[in-house]
Amino acid sequence: MGTWGPGIFSNDTACDVRVAYRMALEDGLDDQAAQHQVLDEFAEVLHDDTWNDGPLVWLALAKTQWQLGRLDDHVKAEALAVIDQGRDLASWEGSDLYGYRRAVLGRLRQQLTTPPPPRKRIRPPRRVDPEAVRRRLPYQEGSVFQLPCAMVAAPAGWSAGWILAAA
Repeated sequence: MGTWGPGIFSNDTACDVRVAYRMALEDGLDDQAAQHQVLDEFAEVLHDDTWNDGPLVWLALAKTQWQLGRLDDHVKAEALAVIDQGRDLASWEGSDLYGYRRAVLGRLRQQLTTPPPPRKRIRPPRRVDPEAVRRRLPYQEGSVFQLPCAMVAAPAGWSAGWILAAA
């Protein structure tokens, strides 16, 4: 897990949960099917005591569902249990950011106990035709480019200051 701050989505696991849920909805799954798909995808994380990332799954899924106006009662109950039992804060003990994380969790708890915003429509992503993109490129397939590189010292086997790229 990579964590870069005390925010709910300031770690890899929470970001992955948010993306997985949104993508499931974009693929046309209903709320329950999308939720089950995400929980199946992250089942190993939910039951892994090594990294203690299970609570992050519930928090991220609850916040994402709330923001989209689709908060499920079970997910809400699990997220509130994580917050109330301090299961997420255990991994922050001894950190300078412990107080910030506690405040973030307090705000999330308050948010989850208020009515969610109106249900947001999730549109499927615009599909891009790779052939159409290829026809619009200003160069031919197989072209080679020499690009300037601002590296101080070139790694072994590289020309100092230039990178060659093939299309």
